[in-house]
Amino acid sequence: MKSGLASRLLALADCGVGGTEPSKLDVRPAASPGAGTLATAFKVTWAARNATPGLVYDVREKPPGATSFMRWQAGVSVPSSRFTPTPPGSYAFDARLRGTADGVATG
Repeated sequence: MKSGLASRLLALADCGVGGTEPSKLDVRPAASPGAGTLATAFKVTWAARNATPGLVYDVREKPPGATSFMRWQAGVSVPSSRFTPTPPGSYAFDARLRGTADGVATG
């Protein structure tokens, strides 16, 4: 049985004033491979680099048949992670960048 990652990824970059304020940047989905079986470990990428010190990524997933997103990775500094789907179907992901000191977040 194939499981597609029809992902809606929101990549976030530190590209605000002076390169330090979080800004939002929409990009194409980044999941590799694009389809596989339930045993496939997909690499889901939500940013180009590790979060700047003082910032973290919060990543959510929306499994097949769900009407809303749920937490998948919270407070991580890495730009990607492996995801193994259960149940089969299409998954969506979104992410935001959040300040650890004040909790201010994008998106």
